[in-house]
Amino acid sequence: MKKIILYSILICVCFNPYVYSQIKEPESPYSPVVDKDNFNVKAEVTIQGRDKPIIGFIALSSDVLTVGDNRFKISDLARINILMWKRSERKFNSHIFYPDRYELLFRNNKSQIINGNIESLNKIRVVGKKGYCIYLYYYDYFKNGKWINSGIANFDATFTTPVNGSVISIELIE
Repeated sequence: MKKIILYSILICVCFNPYVYSQIKEPESPYSPVVDKDNFNVKAEVTIQGRDKPIIGFIALSSDVLTVGDNRFKISDLARINILMWKRSERKFNSHIFYPDRYELLFRNNKSQIINGNIESLNKIRVVGKKGYCIYLYYYDYFKNGKWINSGIANFDATFTTPVNGSVISIELIE
């Protein structure tokens, strides 16, 4: 009987979670992510299919927009319009459409057309309490002879209007 009581006490002590518990590390309090490598600029972003533009701060990777050999200071730009999207790669059943032609409008009222994708603008973070991202590219699916999201029937068509939810212009506010 003494052995049974001794073994039962030993089992209770050995398998008790408090015997093996340790002090829990304190968790850090929530704080918003502040990215010191980003250049924040106030902007009015127009999105296809939305009535009202988004007005707020966007985080760009630099204060200079680099396009090939050309460099443009963000402070010199007044507006970036996306004029055309191009089907570039296939992922599973969908195709990705990246911007392929831009119009840069400068504060001195000059403009310049840029051909090719500006990768640093494909995904832009909107800064705020509820930070989120906006996209200049989109996905579409070709089925039954037409693009599902855009409704265009030609597989090799020129896409001058993106699907709803894609950014079509960014006006940089001083």
